[in-house]
Amino acid sequence: MGILRLAHVDVVVTDLDLAAAYYTEVIGMLETERDADSVYLKCWDEPGHHSLRLVYGPRVGFDQMSFRVERESDLDELENAVQRYGFPVSRISKGERTGQGESITFQTPSGQVMELVHDVEFVGRSTARVNPSPVVEGLKGIAPPRMDHVLVTCEEVGEATKFYEDVLGFRTTEQLL
Repeated sequence: MGILRLAHVDVVVTDLDLAAAYYTEVIGMLETERDADSVYLKCWDEPGHHSLRLVYGPRVGFDQMSFRVERESDLDELENAVQRYGFPVSRISKGERTGQGESITFQTPSGQVMELVHDVEFVGRSTARVNPSPVVEGLKGIAPPRMDHVLVTCEEVGEATKFYEDVLGFRTTEQLL
């Protein structure tokens, strides 16, 4: 059973066009898709469909964090582990969310919504996988190669840490005091 890496983060914004312009022109992310209420973005070295989803809403804020699991069977194992810990889990069917397959979602003890997914759509990266060029021409802004960390804040640090480590198998690598 294993969580591999951050899949994507969903952020609610009040102006999709303005937020998309910021993330593409200043941050340097690449837009992969857009629909009526969302813009999907990724960094140049990420093969997945998106690592950031901007969602239109009435107030700005963090919506959810999504992590990719190693095997499809990990979804069942982690669903059971989260439920044993006492949190309800919802299933999202394949095709309900853009760029990914079936997933599970739940609220963490720290109050954030977390999604776990196995199957993600791959759209390719801006460099070759073998012997990539050290420079990618034409990128705008900061142009980070990937988004692979998320900082979780909470009031009950001990309880949240126990959940992330004991239930999900994370390990603490940094802590703000």
